Amino acid sequence: MDIDYANLGLRVGIEVHQQLSGRKLFCNCSPDNDAKDPAHRTVRQMRASAGEEGLVDAAAEHETKKGKYYVYNSSPESSCLVELDEEPPNQLSMDALKTAVLLALMLKSYPVELVQVMRKTVVDGSNTSGFQRTALVATGGRIGTPQGNVGISVLCIEEDAARIVERKGECDTYDLSRLGVPLIEIGTEPDIKSPEQALEVAKRLGMMLRSTRTVKRGIGTIRQDINISIRGGSRVEIKGAQDLHILQKLIETECIRQLRLINIKKMLESGNIKPKAYDIKDITAILKTSNSRLVSKAISDRGVALAVKLEGFKGILGSEAQPNRRFGSELADYARVSANVGGIIHSDELPGYGITDEHINKIIKLLSCNERDGFVIVLDARHKAERALRAVIGRVKAAFLGVPEEVRRAYPDSSTSFLRPMPGAARMYPETDIPPIPITADLISSIKLPELISETADRLASVGISRDLAEQLSRSNKAELFDDLCAEYRNVDPGFIASTLVLAPKEIKTRLKLDSSLITDEAVDKILGYLDSGIIGKDAVFEMLCEVASGKKPRPEDYRVLSDEELREAVKDVISQNKDAPPKALIGKVMSRLRGRADGKRIALIVKENFE
Repeated sequence: MDIDYANLGLRVGIEVHQQLSGRKLFCNCSPDNDAKDPAHRTVRQMRASAGEEGLVDAAAEHETKKGKYYVYNSSPESSCLVELDEEPPNQLSMDALKTAVLLALMLKSYPVELVQVMRKTVVDGSNTSGFQRTALVATGGRIGTPQGNVGISVLCIEEDAARIVERKGECDTYDLSRLGVPLIEIGTEPDIKSPEQALEVAKRLGMMLRSTRTVKRGIGTIRQDINISIRGGSRVEIKGAQDLHILQKLIETECIRQLRLINIKKMLESGNIKPKAYDIKDITAILKTSNSRLVSKAISDRGVALAVKLEGFKGILGSEAQPNRRFGSELADYARVSANVGGIIHSDELPGYGITDEHINKIIKLLSCNERDGFVIVLDARHKAERALRAVIGRVKAAFLGVPEEVRRAYPDSSTSFLRPMPGAARMYPETDIPPIPITADLISSIKLPELISETADRLASVGISRDLAEQLSRSNKAELFDDLCAEYRNVDPGFIASTLVLAPKEIKTRLKLDSSLITDEAVDKILGYLDSGIIGKDAVFEMLCEVASGKKPRPEDYRVLSDEELREAVKDVISQNKDAPPKALIGKVMSRLRGRADGKRIALIVKENFE
C-alpha cells in the first residue's frame, strides 16, 4: 500500500532500551546466569496504589483487575535479596551512570545537575517490588539524519525487568536473573516523519550505543519501542520491536490501522450511532442445544455463554482493522488481556463454530437486534466472561472516538495487539532508599568521548583493509587490540591482523567445530609475535590458533619456517609416496603434512620444479 506520510501527518518517536554489561544497577550480582535450576521460588500478588497526587495509574489498575499471582525463580549466582525486594537497594552503579553521561555528551544532550532515582509503578509481575527504578540523566540533544535532525527528549538509566518463563492461566512465572540489569533508555521527540527515517535513527542510536564498548550484545539485549500518531488519530506505543528489519513495516501497519479506525468512527457518525449503556445477557440456554464442541466444552466446565448487543456494528466487526486482523480481533485482544479468556465470537463470523442460523435467530431475538446490529459472545466462567465483555464494551465505546491511546505488542509479522492502557504521570514517585547523585563538572571532564564505530570503519579502511572487513572489525570488540597489534608488529600486514582477529575465529568455530572462545587476546598476540619475528609463516598462524581452540598449547618450534632445502626434501618424500598423483593433489598433501611451515606459493613452485 502506497502511503503519503507527509499528507498523513505522521509523527514518530523512538525509545531505545539497551542493556549494559557489568554488575546489576543496584547490587553486585552478575546478570549472566539464568536460574535454570532455581534454588528459591517466591510467590506474590500485586495491587495498584495511588501516587503522590492521589491518583491510581490506569495501566497499573488494569493489571490489578486481572487478579493474577506471580512466581519468581531465583538463584544466588544471579540474584540476591535486593531483587526479591527484601533488602534496600545499594547505591546506583557509577559505571552505568558514567556510560549514561557519556551517551549524553555524544548526543549533545544536557546532563541534569542531580540524578534522582524514581519509582515507576509496574504491577504486571515483571518487578517483585511493584515498581521499576528509573532516573533521568539528561534532556535535549539531537541526532542527524539525511531527512533532518531528530530531537532527543530524554536519556534515562533504569533497571531491566524480570524475564518471563511461563504464562499459565492466572499465574505468571518469572526468572530474576535479568531483573536489575542496567538499561539505557534514549527517547526521541516525535520528529520522525517516515518509516525510512525511523530506521535510520534506530540504526544511528544503536551504533552510538555500541561505540561506548560498554553495552551487552546478542538477542534480547536491545529493543525499540515506537510511538506513532497520524492526523486525526492518537499516540500509540508499540513495544518490543527487537528486529530492526520490521521497524518500517510496523509503522506502515499502524498507520493503516489508525486510518481504518478513523474510518469506523466516520461510519458510526454517518449512521447516527451513539454509545449507550450496553446490557450483558445470558444466552447459555440457547447454545446448550448446539453441537459446537467449543460451546459444549465451555458449558460442561461450569461455564456460561454471555452476549452483548452492539448497536450499528453489523459489518464493522468483520471489517479489516490492520492487514489480516479484523476489528473483532481488536475486541478479542481486550477480552483476552483483561480477563484471560480464550477469545470472543462475534456475529460477523456466524454461522460458524457449530452455531447455526437457528441459534443466531434466537440470540438476535433475545438481544433485540435489528438488521444493523451486531453482537459479541464470550464462553467461560461467569466472572471471567463478564469481565471480558466489560472490556469489550470499553473498547466499543472507544471506537466512537476513533483511535484509543494505548500500548500494543509487536509481533514478527509486523502485526500488533493490545497490551495495556497508556500509562500516565500518576505512576511516578521518588525512590527514598537511594540518595540523589550529583553530576559534577569533574565527572563530566573525566569522560572521554569514544571514536564512533562508523569513524573506526573509515579509519581502518584507509589503511588498506577491505571495507567489509573494516566494518566487521569496527563492530567487534577487537578494534583497540588491532591498533595495538599493528603498532607492535610492523612486519605483519594490517589486513592479515584484521583477518586473524575477526575471520579466523569464525571459521574455526563454524567449519572446524572447535571452541573459538579459548582463543584469547594474549594467545593471538603471542602467535603474531612469532610471525613478526620470522619464526613462523603466515599459514602457521591459523594452524596454531586451531591448536589453541582445541585446548592445546602450540609450540613455535613445531611450526618453524622450513628452509628451501628442507622444503625440497619434504616435497621429494611426498612425491615418492604418491608417484601417480597430479601436481595439484601433491601440493595439498605437502601442505597438509607441513601444517603452515611453508608458504603455499613456495610449495607450489617447488612441486612444479619436479615436473619440469
